[in-house]
Amino acid sequence: MNSKTNAITKQFTMALALVGCISIGFAQNNNVISTAKTSQKNVVSANVDRTSLSPIEEKNTKAKETTVFAYLNNSEDHSFLVRVIKLVGLEETLQGKGPFTVFAPNNAAFNALPEETLETLFDAENREALKEILSYHVMPGNQGVNELTRAVNGNGGEARLKTLSGTTLTATLQGDKIVLVGANGAKSTIISGDKTQTNGMVHTINAVAMPN
Repeated sequence: MNSKTNAITKQFTMALALVGCISIGFAQNNNVISTAKTSQKNVVSANVDRTSLSPIEEKNTKAKETTVFAYLNNSEDHSFLVRVIKLVGLEETLQGKGPFTVFAPNNAAFNALPEETLETLFDAENREALKEILSYHVMPGNQGVNELTRAVNGNGGEARLKTLSGTTLTATLQGDKIVLVGANGAKSTIISGDKTQTNGMVHTINAVAMPN
């Protein structure tokens, strides 16, 4: 092989080497770009994942706010009372603005009444008397157990509560329990209190109070 051929071969080899270097460099550069793009994509994906995570909604553990009538209407323990409320037409009143404090006899309280008393009260001729009895269990204002206790302690051991019927119901204390005394001397105890609603408060009592 002559010197000219050697020179051409040498140049060709150098050219191939240069092309190889360029190819390798290009491949590496593409790999870097691809890696960068992949990294960028991952970052974007991660960002999307983070931003797409909606805040965890807190469970609403509060009882649904309702009127005192709606509370009673939804209570299995006050179905008898609700029947009476509807019968005498106090439903609209107890869904009104209020506020009202309701001393709500449970079903057991009504069932404890003598049968003849119930028959008399539910007689159509005695609707007004029944309404008066029911109104005797409702007082204007929002009086919780603590407020009632303070009223009793601040008034020599008893507090006189003005009711919607226009007559008074007497509150006393027996231990840490609020005891209501009707006009006829019959007593009832708050067995579950402070059921706060949008227009007042409900206290469940274990006996029906009588205004006379």
